[in-house]
Amino acid sequence: MYAVSMTRPSNTPNPATITTPGAYEALKPQRRSSATEFLIIAGGLNIMSGFGGRVSSSDAVGPYDLTFYCSYDPASQRYEVEELTATRVADGAPISNAGLQSVSVREAIKQTVGDTVWATDPAWRPSDSRSRPKSDDEYGDAVREYVYARLFGLAPLEHVAKVYGVSQSTATRVIAEARRRGYSTDG
Repeated sequence: MYAVSMTRPSNTPNPATITTPGAYEALKPQRRSSATEFLIIAGGLNIMSGFGGRVSSSDAVGPYDLTFYCSYDPASQRYEVEELTATRVADGAPISNAGLQSVSVREAIKQTVGDTVWATDPAWRPSDSRSRPKSDDEYGDAVREYVYARLFGLAPLEHVAKVYGVSQSTATRVIAEARRRGYSTDG
């Protein structure tokens, strides 16, 4: 069995290079850092700067086992995939374009890291349902839900609207009020 690697010298087409399986490991991208740092971002959420994970095939993720490495990008304020490997499951269909298009990388990331995101307030956890905020603490929870959604590439206002059972325009007003009360959604 051989691996095919693609390299791109400046302004030339992508030539394929055949390598032996042992040499394939040397072709894998090197991660920025092997040490994981913990960061506090907007809303008082604590996150890992980078993480790797493995998710087994499921209806939510797709038809393959996935192994990946992600890191937090401060510019986009969310996790970005640096490395992704899809593995054919026993008795599963071969890896194909259609199969890869059905893979939900976002869902795989959420399944892997969702429980490792926590707030400086230990009572807070992501939720599927909350009542509309009335107190300062509840507006802080709304900001955490907003930042949590953005972290995983979801539409933040849509997520807040769903969690609070309100329209998106009401969710916009909730986040605006949270900002007015001093909560930041940036960073």
